[in-house]
Order: sequence, then structure tokens, then C-alpha cells
Amino acid sequence: MISLEGGGAAGRPHPAARRFALATTGYLAAMNVDFTIVIPTIGRKSLRAVFIALAAGDGPMPTEIIVVDDRTESVPLQPFSEGLRTRTLRSGGRGPAAARNRGWRAARSRWVCFLDDDVIPYPTWARDLVRDLRQAETAGAAGSRGRLLVPDTGDGPPSGLRLASARGTTADMAYRRDVLVEVGGFDERFPRAYREDSDLAARIVAAGHRICQGRRVCVRPTAPTTWFSGVRSQIGNRDDTIIDDVPYLNDPDRVRPKGSVRNALR
Repeated sequence: MISLEGGGAAGRPHPAARRFALATTGYLAAMNVDFTIVIPTIGRKSLRAVFIALAAGDGPMPTEIIVVDDRTESVPLQPFSEGLRTRTLRSGGRGPAAARNRGWRAARSRWVCFLDDDVIPYPTWARDLVRDLRQAETAGAAGSRGRLLVPDTGDGPPSGLRLASARGTTADMAYRRDVLVEVGGFDERFPRAYREDSDLAARIVAAGHRICQGRRVCVRPTAPTTWFSGVRSQIGNRDDTIIDDVPYLNDPDRVRPKGSVRNALR
């Protein structure tokens, strides 16, 4: 039997005691999962459908749901809460990266789950999320990625197929709040809903953390591809220059290798 008293440097616990404490902390955190849902929005009607699905589902309720209104105009959102504990914040039209930062920084739970305002969580989503977070805690992971299903409309490749296969998408992604603090959250120089989530995921992985694949599921209805879809994609491609130019992990002396964000999440 190993004694947990003494055995280390003066004033320091025995290494076995430290391992036991860390294991106990992880176990307790896994058994008592608390999470906040953060949803950035620009006032789309689909937001209410997210809440209807969450309210109708089974499983534990979040500590709260924080909706971040990223519109520039001060117009109230249409009713959407469906009786769930909700708080609305504003981010002044600075883009989804800034909106998500506004949301998670206001959260006080250990886990923050980001949802887009146009996904439909499965009826078992909340229950599956808690199971995913418990598994992430047990594995010592910093994030848990949900599964996205994109329906086939039969009108050609839907615009959401790339989103469904993206490993860093925040359409349904949960992170530990302390890790978001550690890496500084989303880079707000990304002005559009493009690359800002993959950039964050790659920085978290580069900091030595893991992101697990969860089992929870959301459906993301998509609009048919139009002539403007390609234009929008090309506009988003300009943000690749931000990825290759930003300081690595907020350290100006370490520049992120070109292409590292895209490659890290393949």
C-alpha cells in the first residue's frame, strides 16, 4: 500500500496523491456536468425552432441559454424562449466570432456548448450531450464535437455538406470554459462565419488539448445552392490570409505555420 503522506519534495504532496486528486476531480466533474448553451444570431426565424426542439427534448436542462444578438439595430428579437431559462446579450454586429466570445465570457458553467441558430437538435440531444461531456471529462478532453446531419434535398449538393464534415465547426461544439480562457477564445478578426471556428479548434489542439467526437446529433436544414453561394465562398477564402498571419497562441514570437489550421483538423 502506498502512503500518500510525504515522499515528495518538502511541502509537496506525494506524486501518487496528486494523481489521485486529479482523478477524483475528473470523476466528480464527470458526474456533475453543468453546461451553458451559447447561440449567436442575426434574428433569423430559425432561432425559435432551435428552442422548440430543446424544450421538447428529454435530458438535463442547461444552467442557462445565452442568445447573443449580433444585429446592429436595437430591435427586439421575436419571441423564442419557449419557457427555457434564457438571457439575451448584444454584440453590435461584429460577427459570429465576437458574438460567441460575448456569450461564453458571460457563462459561469464549466462547459459551454455552442449551437448555430439554424440547427435542430434531436429529441435526445440534451441527454446525449451530458453523456458526451462526461466521456470528455473522463478522457481529460477540452472539447466535444456533435454530429451534424444535412438532409439531401435532391436539388444538387447542399451548401451545408462542407459544414457537416468540418471537424472544427461550432454548429454544435462544446468546450471547457477554462480552456477558452487559456487560448483567448475566438479570433475576432474573422468577420464572417468562416474559418473562425476551425482556427479556435486548431489552437486548442496545438495547446495540447483533445477534442472528442460525441454521439449527440443535430440536423442542419440547408437552402439550395445558388449562384451567390460560390461568391460567398470566395469572399470567405480571403480569411485564409488571417489564419496564416495571426500570432500562434497569442505569442507574437511564434507564427502559425501556413496551412496548419486546415491540416490539424482533417
